[in-house]
Amino acid sequence: MANIRIAVAPPGEQGAIADFLVSAVNKIDRLRSRSATVIERLRERRTALITAAVTREIDVSRPAITEAAE
Repeated sequence: MANIRIAVAPPGEQGAIADFLVSAVNKIDRLRSRSATVIERLRERRTALITAAVTREIDVSRPAITEAAE
């Protein structure tokens, strides 16, 4: 085992790699948080739409025309 060679980047390069990884992890964490928020809002919206449809607050007998379809 004493004869195993391991390549090690210079300290400056190691620091740059570490900085890059910290930045990437922070970005991923922000995106995960935003995604969780969006998912929760979509679930709330879905629940509200189902409730409105069941209580006949909205007419679901025909599809709504969206602005994109016009």
